[in-house]
Amino acid sequence: AWEAPILRDVRLASPLGIKIQGEQIVAVIVFMPIELAKQNLTMLVQNQVFARNPDSSIQMNTSMHTIRIPLGTLFYYYPLGGDSKQGAPVAIEILVNQK
Repeated sequence: AWEAPILRDVRLASPLGIKIQGEQIVAVIVFMPIELAKQNLTMLVQNQVFARNPDSSIQMNTSMHTIRIPLGTLFYYYPLGGDSKQGAPVAIEILVNQK
């Protein structure tokens, strides 16, 4: 399991990319802060997941959306999804602060 924290200072409109790779899956997630207003950060999130199927074909899923996060909040993002019974296989924790 990978649990080492990564600390990054990211300016508005500067992307922060994260790549998660396993035997059958690769996920590329890009977080980009785009607006700071009234103690909330609006972040653009692009998620691309590539998975190898049992027949060796590759399946790709992609999404893009915006998320509004209050400053000082710990934000959880689940790039591979999850459900209430099994939980999520991968979670990314992001603490949003302002310098």
